Amino acid sequence: MAVNDSTIADNTARDHGGGATNADGGRLTFNDGTLRNNSAGLLAGGIYNVNPGSVLVLNISRVTRNTAGAAPGGVFNGAGSTVVNKQTVIRENAPTNCSPSDVPGCTG
Repeated sequence: MAVNDSTIADNTARDHGGGATNADGGRLTFNDGTLRNNSAGLLAGGIYNVNPGSVLVLNISRVTRNTAGAAPGGVFNGAGSTVVNKQTVIRENAPTNCSPSDVPGCTG
């Protein structure tokens, strides 16, 4: 799925992925997108990317001010999943921006 020039904001998930979930080997691409002010009860108020083979592509997008009950508030990248970050800003998420696996361009 590709999301182009869109904003996903002010959504709530009881468990994971308040803004978006990509799972089971899916491919999710954000092109010039914004994910902000989303929340999740457990992990990833912004984006929850899980299961081996799942690919999340962030092209010139913004993941900001998302919250979750446990780290991260921004982008969760599970084992065996991949995040490709092309000039995307991931910041101001709580309690942290990204975890547990590598999310290029993201700090804490």
